[in-house]
Amino acid sequence: MGLKKQFLKSYLDFQVVDDAKGVLKLYSKKISNIKDEDDIYLDKIIHLFKQVNGIDNITLLKDECILEIYYRPSILNVEKIHQYIDIILDLIVDNAKLIKNCNPNSADDLLVVLNAKFEHRVSTLNI
Repeated sequence: MGLKKQFLKSYLDFQVVDDAKGVLKLYSKKISNIKDEDDIYLDKIIHLFKQVNGIDNITLLKDECILEIYYRPSILNVEKIHQYIDIILDLIVDNAKLIKNCNPNSADDLLVVLNAKFEHRVSTLNI
């Protein structure tokens, strides 16, 4: 694991607070630090994750610092979800400059680029 990714994972420090079949709830106190003006980028990152076959919905509760992931256990399990989270963290680290320099009006274009990279990484890992 690269140093930047390790730093990001340590910074976010996601903790599983509930692992009911079909719902995974992750807590990170850093979620509350996300500025409202950055929500558009966060929405694009969540949209990437929603593209995963078996993910039904993702809800971010900023006030509670909770990320709720609703999934179909017949298709996904928690281990695979964590693998997808790792891929997304890698994408964020590898494309941090692109994300940082993206104009809010170009956020949809950013999503297209990130989605292509996400699909490529998933296909090469055979998750």
